[in-house]
Amino acid sequence: MRQATVETRVPYPILVASALRPDHTDDIRTEVTNDVVRTTIERPGTASLQSTTDDYLVNLQVAINLHDAITNRYETESNTTTATKESHQ
Repeated sequence: MRQATVETRVPYPILVASALRPDHTDDIRTEVTNDVVRTTIERPGTASLQSTTDDYLVNLQVAINLHDAITNRYETESNTTTATKESHQ
């Protein structure tokens, strides 16, 4: 068996780990410790380990980008609402 471990420090690790778990097989384990998402991937060969790790990294980036986009939109809408309220006073 071949193994790879990916550790990613993010400010919202539980959300990222939750977004990634549905895609996991029995060969993938994810845990959260403080602000780190740690995923261990085990595959029978190097090529399948590389392919699975690549898929995981793409999904990880999508989860991070989605969270950031939602957060930025919420912050923008909150700032716009506050500015609109202030201009009407």
